[in-house]
Amino acid sequence: MGGHGLDPVIRGQQGNALNILVDGGYVFGGCPNRMDPPTAYVPLHCFDRVTVGNPGLNPEVHH
Repeated sequence: MGGHGLDPVIRGQQGNALNILVDGGYVFGGCPNRMDPPTAYVPLHCFDRVTVGNPGLNPEVHH
């Protein structure tokens, strides 16, 4: 098995400071202590685009 969830860190922000949205819906971790991060629920090959943004600012889109 092994872990496959990625817990991103962007400009020092991590954990609950980052909102993870998949298809427009918020995804939350399933276990305490970040053992099951939100990104564990979607396989990485399903992502075709990552958008990094800040409310009120123009987001950066990475393909």
